[in-house]
Amino acid sequence: MAYSGPIVDVDVHHTWKSFDDIVAYLPKRWREYWEGDGKTRAATSPPGGSAYTLLDGGGMGLFATPPGGGPVASDYDFMCEQLCDRYTSRYRGILTFNIGSQCGNANPYLNAALCSAINDWNIDHWLDVDERLFGSILLPSNNIEACIEEIHRIGHHTKMVGILFPMNPSGRPLGDPMFHPVYKAALEYDLTVDIHVNSSDIVTGRAGVGAPGTYIENSVRLTDPAMHYVTSFIVNGVFEKFPDLKLLVKEYGTSWLPHLIWKLDKSYEALKVESPWVKKRPYEYIYNNMKFGTQPLEVMIDQEPRWIDLLAAVDGIEDILVFASDYPHFQFDDPFAAARTLPKSWVDKVMWKNSADFFGWDEADFKTVDKELVGAPA
Repeated sequence: MAYSGPIVDVDVHHTWKSFDDIVAYLPKRWREYWEGDGKTRAATSPPGGSAYTLLDGGGMGLFATPPGGGPVASDYDFMCEQLCDRYTSRYRGILTFNIGSQCGNANPYLNAALCSAINDWNIDHWLDVDERLFGSILLPSNNIEACIEEIHRIGHHTKMVGILFPMNPSGRPLGDPMFHPVYKAALEYDLTVDIHVNSSDIVTGRAGVGAPGTYIENSVRLTDPAMHYVTSFIVNGVFEKFPDLKLLVKEYGTSWLPHLIWKLDKSYEALKVESPWVKKRPYEYIYNNMKFGTQPLEVMIDQEPRWIDLLAAVDGIEDILVFASDYPHFQFDDPFAAARTLPKSWVDKVMWKNSADFFGWDEADFKTVDKELVGAPA
């Protein structure tokens, strides 16, 4: 029987029909700079492709191309047909743009203006038109002061649930003290900190051994930055400084979690020597302050139990996993397939309850069926 319960999808990618839609939201100064005489625009346009042929176009799946044309995931109605309306009438999704190719401009002042323009576009065209869709504030990670200003500018919006770094050009892990003022501002509005796979993971996050030259190399080593990010939050005492801060890690998979948890806990005594502000065992911070998106499900054909056995070796791991579809990437994880993969005792937690608790949503809101299901198989 197909899963028919509520769904909270923490990783839904969307974009604009034309970047001109975003330019229209820029202040006059930057709009004129952008449009310029053609030379300026050519030098500052967002990247149009990928370093890997398999990911050209941002790794988007052709199945999500709007019937009327335009970029994948740029049509609200078609996304609703394929995702929001298809699987359950009790659906909520967190929109995460097309991370990796947006708001990565090297000019920190233009980048700040672009992030603000994109956030305003997102509110007007997506968040304010559908009560099921929520967003994270896109931040210019190469401009810390502007990050804080942007949080204070729109952090009060009821549909914003987190902050999102589209890239990390600093060469420092995100738990580094340089980012702490941003987390302090986010906490003022009860916003989660979202960490998502991004283009800078390929270069600055792997500089020691060289950037991967093929998609397969990139895919296999996708977890490296995530392990460093999570470790840096603990080592730098972020959750001692901000005990109520919440961290959501997305699109890095999950099979690396047991190794990281065991390694950190084993190193606890040594960890305290360098980081005296770490007062708890590392897994306590992970369990109490973090959630991890399930995508991509690292399940080999006919070997689902082994993946579950690996994760289940960590007590309570089902409490820190949250469902992520990664729509509309070609590695999209179908919610029905994901629910079938999980042990029955994990399904409700992973598919919606953990997320509802994480974002402070009332579980009663998910118990009302307000319209007919249009796409679920019998």
